[in-house]
Amino acid sequence: MLDLAARLSTGRSWPDGNSAVEPAGTIYLSAEDGDEDTIRPRLQALGADLGRIFVLSCKNASLARTLSLPSHINFLDRALTRTGARLVVIDPVVAFLDRGILSASDESIRRALAPLARLAQKHQCVIILIRHLNKKAGSRSMYRGGGSIGLVAQCRSGWLVGLEPQKHNGNLLAAADSPAGKRCVLAQIKNNNAPLQPSLLYEIVPHESGYPTIRWLGPCAHDAEDLVSKPAEIILGPRFRACQFLKNFLADGPRSTNDIWDAGFQEQLYERTLRRARKDANVTAKIVWIDGKRQCYWLLPGQHVPSSATSKSQKANTDDLDRFLDNYRRMYQSRTPLDHDEDSGPDPGPPPAVRAQERRSAERANLPEVECAPRHGQDFVKALAQDQAETPKASSPVGIFAPAQSPESGRQGCLDDLAKTPIPPACETPNPKRETSSIGPPATVPAHARWIWYLMEKPLENAG
Repeated sequence: MLDLAARLSTGRSWPDGNSAVEPAGTIYLSAEDGDEDTIRPRLQALGADLGRIFVLSCKNASLARTLSLPSHINFLDRALTRTGARLVVIDPVVAFLDRGILSASDESIRRALAPLARLAQKHQCVIILIRHLNKKAGSRSMYRGGGSIGLVAQCRSGWLVGLEPQKHNGNLLAAADSPAGKRCVLAQIKNNNAPLQPSLLYEIVPHESGYPTIRWLGPCAHDAEDLVSKPAEIILGPRFRACQFLKNFLADGPRSTNDIWDAGFQEQLYERTLRRARKDANVTAKIVWIDGKRQCYWLLPGQHVPSSATSKSQKANTDDLDRFLDNYRRMYQSRTPLDHDEDSGPDPGPPPAVRAQERRSAERANLPEVECAPRHGQDFVKALAQDQAETPKASSPVGIFAPAQSPESGRQGCLDDLAKTPIPPACETPNPKRETSSIGPPATVPAHARWIWYLMEKPLENAG
């Protein structure tokens, strides 16, 4: 805006090449830059006529307490009347709004800007409102300005300033070496009174006084949407340095990633940064095997992995395969007709599977059968005596208990008879096919209680 004010103050032609107008004054309201240290020195470097430019800076405490819009619109009206200025610049506009004006409210913004529109029509001047961009990257240019959409909607024309977009196609080094990224574009967002004007390209160059000046380079093909579609600037940070490092480090030939990591660490470049910069530097990766170990080489375009590394890798692959197969060759040796033993006969193989129930039935069938004397009815005592006579003395059983004094009752006499009769030995292994209901007391019955089982089996004849 300072360059436009300088051109207007001296009557020079405009940046788009249109003819000059008569010199006119400018009222410049700034809330960020100081008058003495920034605005005036830059105007002088731009060749402005300082007598036609009136700067009202909020660095002045009295002005900061006085000027606010639209409450003090009359103050601006009197200033335009006295100076005859044809251009008014408010930088930024939100710094000069009343406290009751909400910058994010469309209704509030329109209520504040309506008096400025009437003032511009009254004095036939141009009022330029400057605002900063928001952080909504990727949005349309119409919505990239800070505050309400009413700020650009109320104006008849809207412009956007940004860095020139770059199309580096993934080559960050080539983009950094190009002049793009160091130049700026002035593009029109909207125009309610005429078609959109061509975008203008310019660059900032230093002046002999040390302050920057602007050199206009003419129209360009970039529009406002190109300026906000992607970040235009290239930040010369770690990724850019990693690209340069890879270019220089791989200039003499391919290097392994281990060597690259070690050398990059000395330059404060880490593995993750180098991997990201690999594509920007057009570096390709190739994996080889050396001495049985996996190695990764990075190559620049036109480079090849050394032949020694390739031959070693092929030999390493063969050795690894042989070592892998040797284990299986030892475990599964191939048999030939000479390895077959005719005397031993063919291998019968594993025995057939037998169910558990059939195996238990076969085991029971192989048990020896033991014949026991019948012990039924009245022949029970005789059978016991016969078994006792046939049994060796070493295995003769003893009685259940010693004979006691026999009372005269019949029951006691029966007990005495049982006590005098030895208990037959139990069968070693009973035959499961024989009936076992009347053989004798089970083996689980203790010896001192077996007489009870005999009492239950043989009725008492003399019980009275």
